[in-house]
Amino acid sequence: SRGVLKEVIGKASLLLLKGQGLVRMSLPVRMFDPSSQTEKFADFFSSLDYAHKAVATTDPLERLKFVISMLASNFYYGIGARKPFNPYLGETLEGQFAEGTNIYIEHLNHDPPVDAILLVNEEQQFRIYGKFETSPKLKTNEVTIAFKGVVTYEIAGDKIFAEMASTVNTGLIYGDRKLRLKD
Repeated sequence: SRGVLKEVIGKASLLLLKGQGLVRMSLPVRMFDPSSQTEKFADFFSSLDYAHKAVATTDPLERLKFVISMLASNFYYGIGARKPFNPYLGETLEGQFAEGTNIYIEHLNHDPPVDAILLVNEEQQFRIYGKFETSPKLKTNEVTIAFKGVVTYEIAGDKIFAEMASTVNTGLIYGDRKLRLKD
């Protein structure tokens, strides 16, 4: 992202001189992740080891611990410091993980962005699903992304509900890129 600050300031100055607002400014492509938001959701839910461990235990407390571990570990796999591209309205993603879990994602609404997610493994008897509204808040050098919605884990007849943490990406224009979680 070196040199981005100079480019952004130049574009902003030109727009202001022309009397146009900054909302018309497009950011440099190199600031973005090459994936779309639907692909990033698939990455996010790809840590399925703990789902299999949750299925294997009959102890409800241990099952809850495995679901919490899965949700936490997914941040390692699916969250990055670059913004993914906005998906097209109606964009879908269908796939199957190597261990047999099917994944389905659809971008339902553009403003505000809403995505529906379903993971199903009939053999292991688990389903993970939710509908999320992605709510970004942009500041000068950071963006906070809140995921409004509940993810439901149905595992061997039990239901566990969770909310996802918000992410804060800093260093968008200057400084080191960092990611942290809040809420």
